Amino acid sequence: MELVLQDWEDFARSLGSVTSTMDDVALRDHAELMLKHMAADLETYQSRAQQQAKSEGDAPSRPAHLRSSAATSHGALRADDGFSLEQMVSEYRALRASVLRLWAKAQDFSGPESVQELTRFNEAIDEALTDSIKTYSDAMDHMAATKARQRMEALGTLSAGLGHDMGNVLLPMRACLIGLARQAPTPATTLLVDGLQSAVEHLTGLCKGLRALSLDIDNSAASSQSILLADWWATAISPFTWVLPMGVRLHAEGFGSADKALPPVSVPAHVLMQAVFNLVQNAAQALGQRNAENPRADPTGNIWITARLEVAPPSPDCAATRDEVHLIVRDDGPGMDAVTVANCTHAYFTTKPMEQGSGLGLFIVRSVLERHGVKLLVQSDLGVGTSFTLVLPVTAAVVSSRSL
Repeated sequence: MELVLQDWEDFARSLGSVTSTMDDVALRDHAELMLKHMAADLETYQSRAQQQAKSEGDAPSRPAHLRSSAATSHGALRADDGFSLEQMVSEYRALRASVLRLWAKAQDFSGPESVQELTRFNEAIDEALTDSIKTYSDAMDHMAATKARQRMEALGTLSAGLGHDMGNVLLPMRACLIGLARQAPTPATTLLVDGLQSAVEHLTGLCKGLRALSLDIDNSAASSQSILLADWWATAISPFTWVLPMGVRLHAEGFGSADKALPPVSVPAHVLMQAVFNLVQNAAQALGQRNAENPRADPTGNIWITARLEVAPPSPDCAATRDEVHLIVRDDGPGMDAVTVANCTHAYFTTKPMEQGSGLGLFIVRSVLERHGVKLLVQSDLGVGTSFTLVLPVTAAVVSSRSL
């Protein structure tokens, strides 16, 4: 057995930097126990029916003396040591090759009993490998979840500090703008002051949201504020034009005075502003990047923000139909592939260079919206464009009155 263990150790040492600091004990890990378990398995009687079932992947329960498979521990430890799945599987390939090579030197494989022993050995190797892969995968999933939780805790701390510091900066800015508004400015200056005041109010709302995000993970602080989209858009439009690159046009549909028939929705104005502004900014960046990649053509691009009333069909959560307002941000940009669509709202996922994106924008947008009962839907086609739909809940009082 020592020859096999030495081969295992030598191979593990050859895997590169992941094993460069490991001693002999760590390199061998559970190899000796696994070999003993395999030998015990070979000595355990196995009927033809059991062998047939095992060859088809329906292995019988592990014997009592093998309940605790060393291979399960090996998989978890290799994950903790930083092995890739390919590196761990290659250990088993090397083990199989080493045992078969030394076995061939010791005896003749021509007899039927030897063939059966070889088959049983390969089954034992495959079973051990399966055990290791499962615990390796479980360990990797656990480490990924732990890392994500730690990063989110750090994000909560950052949110609290950022919200506090932004509030300290905005307070004197608001005072200065009030002073400017009292000095009888010109119409042009009044327009600028009004725009800055709207931006300050938006940032103030974001500060409150950041503090709530860091302190209230159970959604108990979700506001029941109700707004009319027409009124919201009248005060929100200015900041959206600031992020548009040359040649990109913004179109609004469903926000005119005739559309006041849209029922009020239960979402705070600053939350809606944060979400839509982020979506418009992302669309503008995608269109700007596409135009930059084709400098010979005139810059073009369109972003549409549309509000409309929809009737949701019955669902497991609600047996009756119900009204909901869809706020849609759509562009005719380059679009996204299926993988990007599936992951774009996940934390730390980004297709942008590190200096341009953190992978938190859409994740925070989705998280904040969900805290207020808003669904975020994504649809995209390469070469056609992308559409984000915010499914806004209609104010409960309006829903109740309509049901009477």
